[in-house]
Amino acid sequence: MALVYGIRERTEHFNKLKDGTWIFHYELGEGPPLVILHPFGASSWSWREVVPDLAQHFKCYVVDLPGYDRSSIPNRRYAIGDFTSAIMELMDQVGLTHANFLGSATGSIISVDMAGGHPERVDKVALVSCPGWTPEEGARVFWNWFVPRQPNGITSARPFDGGRSKEVWAYAARMRTRDGAWDAMGHEENTSFNVPARAATIEAPTLLVYGEFDTQRRREAKMLETIKNSRAIHISGGTQGVPNEFPDGLAEAVLPFFLEK
Repeated sequence: MALVYGIRERTEHFNKLKDGTWIFHYELGEGPPLVILHPFGASSWSWREVVPDLAQHFKCYVVDLPGYDRSSIPNRRYAIGDFTSAIMELMDQVGLTHANFLGSATGSIISVDMAGGHPERVDKVALVSCPGWTPEEGARVFWNWFVPRQPNGITSARPFDGGRSKEVWAYAARMRTRDGAWDAMGHEENTSFNVPARAATIEAPTLLVYGEFDTQRRREAKMLETIKNSRAIHISGGTQGVPNEFPDGLAEAVLPFFLEK
């Protein structure tokens, strides 16, 4: 299905994975492939204002991760490695032997797993608000932050507090209404993933992107030390919601990195 999106043609696709899960993605632009992965609790919609700028230079493959928005909810529990396998299977189906990767939050964890575990499939990787936690650090985040927000194993919608636009808040509330149990499971899995251990095996050029007030910056120095060929950039005024908050700033931050030879 073709849609008018800015001045370019966007095509939407549903692919069936081996485990029966349907995974949605859309494609926009021409050029080297760029796979774009959203945070848990969100979807490809998060990148709506970033992708048009990137699509001027790359063919963007913007994914709804399994269990989110237009992708179906799998009939089994997924660990981070299962999300990574789903992305590789999708790449195989659309004919991508390798690609650049751009991921935010848990999307960046999946990108770390892809780049570290399957280096032949990753050219460059940009990690936005990457949670660089160990399982021990992640467990504290899970119990202190996520558990109070997901009673009975279901992520609950939060009241509107004016901290972000009402459009973004309403979208997040709809996502949690649709897949709150899946989202809660995902938070348990992403906080148990050993990000530094996998990051230490990354060989691809890596850009770490943080908002100025991003809580994940507390692990920035550790991530820079861990990933051999890495550097960091900060987006003024941003928090962890950079794709929604400062889409132009994010595009400006990552484009020079992906375009440089």
